[in-house]
Amino acid sequence: FDIGDASIGLFTGRDVIQRVLDPVTGLPINEFIRAPDADSILFNGTTRNVSLNAVLDALETEGLVSVLAEPNLTAVSGQTATFLAGGEFPVPVPQDVGQIGIQFKEFGVRLAFTPIVESADKISLRVAPEVSQLSNAGAVQVQGISVPSLSTRRVETTVEIGSGQSFAIAGLLQNDLSQDVRKLPILGDLPILGALFRSDAFRNNETELVVVTTPYIVRPVDARRIAAPTDGETAPSDLDRYLRNRTITYAPRTLDAPGAGREGPTLVGRAGFRLK
Repeated sequence: FDIGDASIGLFTGRDVIQRVLDPVTGLPINEFIRAPDADSILFNGTTRNVSLNAVLDALETEGLVSVLAEPNLTAVSGQTATFLAGGEFPVPVPQDVGQIGIQFKEFGVRLAFTPIVESADKISLRVAPEVSQLSNAGAVQVQGISVPSLSTRRVETTVEIGSGQSFAIAGLLQNDLSQDVRKLPILGDLPILGALFRSDAFRNNETELVVVTTPYIVRPVDARRIAAPTDGETAPSDLDRYLRNRTITYAPRTLDAPGAGREGPTLVGRAGFRLK
C-alpha cells in the first residue's frame, strides 16, 4: 500500500530493509537494500511511496518469506466470504454400541471476512485468518487408529479502513524443536562407548505468521470499458488454417464497442512509442 510520507512501524524486530539516506539532505530516498544481519521479516522505517506488495515480492525472492496463499474474494456488504486452501483428515467418532463413524476435519489456510461499507471509500472489515497443519505432537490412539492433532494459529479482529489501504496482523510465532539421533546398530546402544557411535542433532525452527489484507470497494463496470484485444478469439477452421493461413479468427462484434474493429479487436486509446 502507498503510505506517502508516513512513518511505518508495522512490526518490531530487526530491519530487513535498510533506509538509504541522501548524503546532502540526510533524508530517506526511494532505494531499498536488505539489511546484512536481517533474519526476520519484521521491518520498520521511514520512506516515501512504499509498495507493500513490492516489498513482500522482494522478500520472497530473497527467500526471507514464504507466501502461503493469496486469495481474492468478493462479498456483498454485510455478508461473509470464506476461503480454504488445504484439505481434510478423517477423525473416528463413536456412534452406536460397537460402531465407529468418521468425521472430516479441515486444515490448511483459512480466511473468513465480513465487510460493511460505511461510506464511499470507508469499510468496516471483520477478518478471521487461520493457519493449521497436522502434527504428531498430541496425537491420540482410538481403538488402534492414530488420530493426529492440529497445530493452529488463529486471530480475529475488526478494523475500519479505506478502500485500497492495507493492514497487517503479525506476532503469531511458532517454535518447532526437533531432535534427530543417528547411530550405528548395536554399537550406538553400548554404555559409555556408545556415544562414540552416536550423534544427536537439534533443530529449532521459528516462524512468524503475517496476514496482510487489502480491501477494495468494487462497482459494476460496463463490459465495453474493459474489452481486451483478445476478446472474441476463436479457433480457426480448416479453411482459415490451410487456405488463408490464419491461426486466430475473431467472432463477429459490434463496431460501437471500444476495442472492436473490422479485422478484430484493437487497442483503445493512444498506444505505442514516440521517437525523437
